[in-house]
Amino acid sequence: MKNIINRTNIFKSLYEKGFKVSNVNVYRDDYLKMMLDINNRKIRPSVTSVMSMSIKLKFRCIREFNQGLGVYHDITGEKLFEEGYINNMISEKQAAKVVSDLLENHDVLLFEHFMCDIIGHKKDMKLALSELEKIDNFLGGLINFIDLKNNVIFITSDHGNIEDLSVKTHTNNLVPTIIINETMKKCDIKITNLCDIEKVIKYIVNKG
Repeated sequence: MKNIINRTNIFKSLYEKGFKVSNVNVYRDDYLKMMLDINNRKIRPSVTSVMSMSIKLKFRCIREFNQGLGVYHDITGEKLFEEGYINNMISEKQAAKVVSDLLENHDVLLFEHFMCDIIGHKKDMKLALSELEKIDNFLGGLINFIDLKNNVIFITSDHGNIEDLSVKTHTNNLVPTIIINETMKKCDIKITNLCDIEKVIKYIVNKG
């Protein structure tokens, strides 16, 4: 699978066409060291990490989080704060501002948020509601900060989970794809599976 991703992925495709792409996610320095160790079989890179590696993107670490140049996967850095990696968390709107600022120097940014998956496995309604509120605040910030006439917010997932807390596993429910933009009226590409996501992103980028 890693060889396939290295050979072809949305980052590589856009990069080879001259677009400036980046992964917004911050990695803990110790986690990153283990992930990049080819002899470590416990910590393996995610798809988006392999995508980043395929075009030799520099990973964002704790230093970048403290400099306002990256966002941790839980948005606010709460986990980093609890484990003593940082001295201060940030708000959801501050995280949105980080993404907005980074967009000034990039064509395409990716932020991977997988807390919905983790909480879905826990089947915890209180945590689920709190997480959805956090995401709502983050997205609200993005919508306010980003120029939606010239930029697009693209939201999707590879599977469901948090929407059904009666099961610990991933669900078979249909996954929505949300495209937020003030000028793009219609996309003729029908999204039926993950393979269509790249087509839509290319369509959006080429529309300029």
